[in-house]
Amino acid sequence: MYVENDRADKSPDLISTIRSKGYQLWWHQPLLFNPVNFFGEFNNRCPNVTSCNMICIPTERPSDISGLKLIDDLSFHPIYGRID
Repeated sequence: MYVENDRADKSPDLISTIRSKGYQLWWHQPLLFNPVNFFGEFNNRCPNVTSCNMICIPTERPSDISGLKLIDDLSFHPIYGRID
C-alpha cells in the first residue's frame, strides 16, 4: 500500500492501525514538483517541498527497501519531528 501521512496528530494511530494489519512501513518523501510533468511546467513553485507518505508491505513478504527509513517510532514524523 502507498498511504499519505501528513497529519501529525493522526500519524501514530494511522501507523498503529496499518501495523496491526500485518504491514511494515517506510517513510517516502518525494518532491512535490516533477520536472517531467504532464503540463510541461518548468517553473517549480514549491522548491524543496515534499509529500509525506508511507510504503506499506506485508510482513510475510521480506523486503529490503534501500534508501528509505523504516518506521519504528510512533512519536516521530519526518515533517514535524517529535510529536509526543
